[in-house]
Amino acid sequence: EIEAVREMIENRRFKECIDFIRVRKSMFADVMTAGLRHGRHGFEAMQEAAGERAGAWSSRLFRRVEYLNIIGNLGPLMGLLGTVTGMIQAFTTMQSTHGAYKPEDLAGGIGLALVNTFLGLSVAIVSLGLFGVCRNRVDALTVAAHASVIDLLEYFRPAAAGTNTMTNAVQGAIP
Repeated sequence: EIEAVREMIENRRFKECIDFIRVRKSMFADVMTAGLRHGRHGFEAMQEAAGERAGAWSSRLFRRVEYLNIIGNLGPLMGLLGTVTGMIQAFTTMQSTHGAYKPEDLAGGIGLALVNTFLGLSVAIVSLGLFGVCRNRVDALTVAAHASVIDLLEYFRPAAAGTNTMTNAVQGAIP
């Protein structure tokens, strides 16, 4: 997709390029479209629009991944709640027997406490691990798409003499 867009821009087939990326649903295509739509406002506006759209993509994807972070942080608290419940159960058993308890009387409450601690930590470890992987993947995808667009928008940078031929050419191709 990126190479096809590069070839169209290099061959000054701007209308075809815009039609090509308009029907695509990728992050790259959306960010590139945002940049090209601002061609009539100049090169800096194109870069700024692309940056804003890439930021919007990043925010949207990070919001989806954030649920793993929430689960990872709530897991130990849920485990702690179960731990406290188990300990309350064990101490209630001790109280009801007026100190004449046997170790097996406490095992149920202590077992409940340990199982809940284990489950809470397990959920947290898995969730936070997945969150880290997904967060890095979202960041890498967003940076790659934005970098590709910025690279391609360089074709529209005005020449040193102040001519703006590529940017003016793309203006006519955008509805």
